[in-house]
Amino acid sequence: MTFFLLILTGLGVGIISTFFGVGGGIIAIPALYMLFPEITPQIAISSCMGMIFINSMINVRSFIKIGKKPNLKVVPAMGSGIFTGVLIGIKATTYLNPVQLKIFFAGLLYFVAGRLLFSKKLRAPGDTWAPGKDSGDRAKEFFVAMVGGIVAGLTGLGGGAIMIPLFITMLGIPLKLIPLYSNLVMGFGAFVGVMNYSLFFENPAFKFDSLIDSGQIGMLNVVLVVCLAGGSFLTSKLGAKLSQRVPEKKSRQLFATLLVIIGGKIFYQTLSIFN
Repeated sequence: MTFFLLILTGLGVGIISTFFGVGGGIIAIPALYMLFPEITPQIAISSCMGMIFINSMINVRSFIKIGKKPNLKVVPAMGSGIFTGVLIGIKATTYLNPVQLKIFFAGLLYFVAGRLLFSKKLRAPGDTWAPGKDSGDRAKEFFVAMVGGIVAGLTGLGGGAIMIPLFITMLGIPLKLIPLYSNLVMGFGAFVGVMNYSLFFENPAFKFDSLIDSGQIGMLNVVLVVCLAGGSFLTSKLGAKLSQRVPEKKSRQLFATLLVIIGGKIFYQTLSIFN
């Protein structure tokens, strides 16, 4: 049953990650907390990063197949930005306890939901975009990716949930292209996180069962990654197609509603610890 639920979660991740441009941790992290209440945030975060790395590469491929190709000139600035941010975020997790990390994660979801629903500036018309040409544009691209990387390292999100508003307001990327660029950048960040959690962290004291435990490498659990990424692979193309068909306003409303529901669930679970 556990494996079925993990794959089912992956199916939802595949649609949502390509539709909204998030890495999928926004669904997978709460699912892991519900399936394994005693799981440490580091295991949940690192395993979701492994899924996000695979998922992001699959999603970019799905967009390319429907004719949406990324401009690779953004890679140097954004790649180095998210690399820096993820390292900062991972380091910060060693100073925060599990309850603090969950509360931060849920609060972040509400912040992004509010921005999506109430900010009139979150609009970038059109369906084409080209990176800027001067050093100021490079600096903005680096900053946006770094902020996303810090969130990714802290929470296990791919960083897309916080980068989406910044992509629109600071870089002027149209909403229909955001899933493409968000997944491209998140792939770099997730790879950095996976390498750190698997190579520089010792195996945790927390145990699943014999089969899942066999995939534990440092804080990364390969079995969780494979189950989640496998489910996501089956639905990513559907999400990519839907993202191009749903109107911008409706897409923002759906995304914000999803964030509020998930944030509320995490707050409820966290507060119940004290009751």
